[in-house]
Amino acid sequence: MKEKLIFRLQRSFYWIKRDYRFQYFDWFINNLSLDRVSLLDIQNELIQKIVNYAYNNTAYYRQLFDKFKINPGEIRNREDIKRIPPLTKENLSKYCEKIKANDKYGGKLVRITSGGSTGNQSIVYKSKYYIEMSYAASMRNNTIANWWPYDKVLFLWGSPIEFQNLQKSLLLKLSYKINRRYLLNAYNYGRQDFQNWAKLISRKKIKVIYGYATILKDFADYIIKNKIKIGGIKSVVSTTEKLINKDIIENAFNCKVFDQYGCREVLGVSIEDGSGHMLIADDNVVLNINEDGKILLTALHSYGFPLLNYEVGDIGFIESPVKNNSTLPFTCMRLIIGRVTDNFITEENNIISSSSISTALSMFNIKVSEQQVIQRSYRDFLVLYIPRTDFIYSFYRETFYKLFRRFFGSEIKIEF
Repeated sequence: MKEKLIFRLQRSFYWIKRDYRFQYFDWFINNLSLDRVSLLDIQNELIQKIVNYAYNNTAYYRQLFDKFKINPGEIRNREDIKRIPPLTKENLSKYCEKIKANDKYGGKLVRITSGGSTGNQSIVYKSKYYIEMSYAASMRNNTIANWWPYDKVLFLWGSPIEFQNLQKSLLLKLSYKINRRYLLNAYNYGRQDFQNWAKLISRKKIKVIYGYATILKDFADYIIKNKIKIGGIKSVVSTTEKLINKDIIENAFNCKVFDQYGCREVLGVSIEDGSGHMLIADDNVVLNINEDGKILLTALHSYGFPLLNYEVGDIGFIESPVKNNSTLPFTCMRLIIGRVTDNFITEENNIISSSSISTALSMFNIKVSEQQVIQRSYRDFLVLYIPRTDFIYSFYRETFYKLFRRFFGSEIKIEF
């Protein structure tokens, strides 16, 4: 009964804000009961709509299709999408204005910068409709991992930006409270923090833990080593990084661990089911992998700024298509994502998540194609980068120094 009341409160909160994610959530939830053929019919219809929309409403796709003699009416399914040349991050930067649609969806767009955890950044724009559909798809995907909107969730999060925004915004604080989310600093943490994290889980009766794979593993090691009993957790969901040592995390929290895949540009791509297979959200996205192993995503609801065959920057491969033994109608596969990250360390022996560094950098338009940061000692760093044509070195250097001083102190040395 309490959960139903909380669910109603959440729906009312977003309805008052004229945010329709919960209405879209209902549509995504209903798709769980479809058979495979019916879901593919929906996907094919969505493919045809977004492809024709892109051609008719953006200069970029019209010129691209005409150049390669692609008839948008002939793109009808996942295989057909492979005919469309990939949308690279370089093209995003170069043709950004041409990708913006000239209709109502393109009239008011929100700028989104990718997290950069793949080593390169991109800037995309999202319409209100696309944002709400993306959140709705993610919420639906989470239910496959036994995580419902009304569950109390602990976010082990590595982005200082979220913490800064939370401190400044009363509306955001209210949103976190209504959505029963608890945000913990996982971008600058030490082993001494784990005891407090464990106490919070018990005190707040947390049901779901969500965080970076490496942080979950560190936390799990501490729990096992110190023989701490963690009870009541329904699910642990891992994100951003390749999930390793899954058995250790499951042992520590006494529940199943689910891997999740997506990115800031395209949320809700896939989530693991109970058998360890990745389910691709076919009613939200089309996932293809080219001959070089690069993952290409088509966001089926990206009206306003269409993303067709978007080269996200991740490398992966499909280990093998597998038979979907569950009742769910999604594409089922063992999808191996080649995104592995290392962490930084401070002189005080605190861990700085590399994902948090890349997320913080993503807030600045630094205009590089790729970059890599190597920590040579506690305060000595090497930054390797490939600049874009509109790159400004002085801004890039200043951004790095400002950010790294916040994490590592004022006495740092950075070689570019």
